[in-house]
Amino acid sequence: MNQSQIEIFNAVAEGRTLQTAAEELGITQSAATKRLQSLEQDLDVRLFRKIGRQLQLTEDGERVLQSTSALMSEWNAMKKDLWQRHQGQSGGLKLATSHYVGTYWLAPLIAKLFSKASQNRLQLNLMPSEAAIAALQRHEVDLAICTEPATLPQNLSRTELFEEEMLLVAQPGFFSQPPSHQDLIDAPCVFAPPSSATTSQLAQLFGDPAVLLNIVVSSNQISSLAAMVNHGVGWSLLPKSAIHPAMQCYPQQAPITRKISAFESDSQRPVRLAKRLKDLVRNVANATL
Repeated sequence: MNQSQIEIFNAVAEGRTLQTAAEELGITQSAATKRLQSLEQDLDVRLFRKIGRQLQLTEDGERVLQSTSALMSEWNAMKKDLWQRHQGQSGGLKLATSHYVGTYWLAPLIAKLFSKASQNRLQLNLMPSEAAIAALQRHEVDLAICTEPATLPQNLSRTELFEEEMLLVAQPGFFSQPPSHQDLIDAPCVFAPPSSATTSQLAQLFGDPAVLLNIVVSSNQISSLAAMVNHGVGWSLLPKSAIHPAMQCYPQQAPITRKISAFESDSQRPVRLAKRLKDLVRNVANATL
């Protein structure tokens, strides 16, 4: 039994679907299945039973979860203790953020806070927004800065940093006329996975977060989606800051937006650098947007 097996087992046992748990851990669904099967072989017990599309813990699985939850709690507490011993509570920050937010918004600010001259140290973890929040809930990081989900997580404090407009874009000529909702449903599009925070943006666009789109390419990385749009693969919703001059934008009746927020755990001691970084992001966004 190893840490990678325990992480996927705990995530699924806590009620996540196998696909969502795999996305949070940055692995494929097939890799997640193999890890669960390997864990069952190591322990020589059946941990889950399948009911419809859901995985439900067996009695043995319930007993294993009690032990693995305690193991991961002790593991994360040990990592945090070692981090604080080597970096100091005031000079270290463990940050989880999405790829786009990390590279576009945070990179210039990180250079200010974590320069050669400072004693500050940063552990930066780039991952999907959902995985960043999950890492914070597992106490693996001090701060998560990401797209705000449709349902706010419990036991986390939230600070809204800025709101960014999302634009409907396509390669010029992709649509012969301004598209209707049915045109958008029928046409190929490139989008983030359905389990991501984009469900709230779909609700803004269509009035229904469960609308079935013709998604031909799915990616959590906005830069990849933008490249697909530029090559005419499909239409998409992209942050205004990611729009390329060659893209064609289609205005909507009401603005579509996404909120970028900072999350911290209510049960963890606040880290001084977290507040400084949040203030910098808010100030830069206010001056830019």
